[in-house]
Amino acid sequence: MKSPLPRASRQSKDWRKHTLQCYRLALKLFTESCPKTYIDEIDGDDLRRFKIFLRTLKTSIGKTIDPRNVWNHFNNTVAFLNTYGRRDLIKQSEWPMYEEKGVAQPNFSGSLSSSQFSTGDPGSDTNCRVPTAQTRTGAD
Repeated sequence: MKSPLPRASRQSKDWRKHTLQCYRLALKLFTESCPKTYIDEIDGDDLRRFKIFLRTLKTSIGKTIDPRNVWNHFNNTVAFLNTYGRRDLIKQSEWPMYEEKGVAQPNFSGSLSSSQFSTGDPGSDTNCRVPTAQTRTGAD
């Protein structure tokens, strides 16, 4: 593949350094997995092989790369190909899959519940009070 990001394109957009590094890495990996020289030769089978290639990559400590990283490299490569008119080479359903990591929810068991808080009711016997709004009557 002999069509890197053109210089004019890089200068006209405000690419951040990290973004460019990510795009370069994705394209480097794609060129390792794809023997084709020209962009118009690339087809869906090349992207399928790239997906498999990404899943076999190892980190510096010998572990396979995270599924989210596989998806990111794949997405960056597809975005590059889309920019040069190579759209719809592979269905979205054939893209690499990853499971979105959720945010851990705090465990409130053993803590005060909302029913234990008082709204300032004088008859309440709880220690936590939420101050009520008071109006001033009189001069300072």
